[in-house]
Amino acid sequence: MKRLTSVLIAALVSTSAAFAIDFNAVITAIFGGGNPDVGWNAETQNDVTVALRAKNRTTGDTTHVDDTYYMPVGFAPSSITRAAWNFEFSIRTGNGPVGQLDYYLLVDLDPSVGVNYNALNVLTTWTDNSFGNDATPNGGGIEAGDQTVLANTYNIVQQSQNIGFAVYGLNPTQNATYDYTLYAVEKGAGSGGVRLASVTIQVVVGSGGATVQDLIDQCAVGVANHGDYVSCVTDLANYLNSGGVITNKERAAIVSAAARSDIGKKNGGSPAPE
Repeated sequence: MKRLTSVLIAALVSTSAAFAIDFNAVITAIFGGGNPDVGWNAETQNDVTVALRAKNRTTGDTTHVDDTYYMPVGFAPSSITRAAWNFEFSIRTGNGPVGQLDYYLLVDLDPSVGVNYNALNVLTTWTDNSFGNDATPNGGGIEAGDQTVLANTYNIVQQSQNIGFAVYGLNPTQNATYDYTLYAVEKGAGSGGVRLASVTIQVVVGSGGATVQDLIDQCAVGVANHGDYVSCVTDLANYLNSGGVITNKERAAIVSAAARSDIGKKNGGSPAPE
């Protein structure tokens, strides 16, 4: 999830992992050619392994700290559209083909600390997924052919994506913070189905996106009165809460702090004229 650097809410953050995550899994990269096999964040649950990582396109580096990857701002070599890094996923089922389940990739389209997820069905969104099995070597995945048939034949599927692709339309030259979540659900359950296995990573590009405190501070710029400031902060807190960036407790603390502040008030704390 997004890192919260705001002094206002830092003391309130308290999370715990429901399931053990392998923060440096080694998984054979069957897509493309010459991709590294290391640096994956993976979770195995219900006989399904879902994994995500970010990779520097120039160096192939997948170094990270727990679930956070640090990538450079800018374009990939010899490209005017693709970012200098990719985000990549891997799915493996231990009992039968991958097509027996559905999988969703939540792609964050908000470069700030906020989250704006777009849910994509892994098996239907792309027509060039790489399929294979436990014996498939690095770069040996199969992409040609009917994707449904391949999904119902093989137990591994992988893909590499870039924020510079038209489907995302994000700016590779922008400092940003993105979150990605990959999860499995029962066939036909939809993106809101019970998650059978789930993994999340964060990618900090350059110096990262705006923090929660940065966003709160923006509400105070040119504010007409105290009520408008509180309204702006409330809308922001609700947005961050709905995106999973902050908890209900943190949301309430932020709104309460805004209400107690003097921002937008005049004459020793009296509200500014409406």
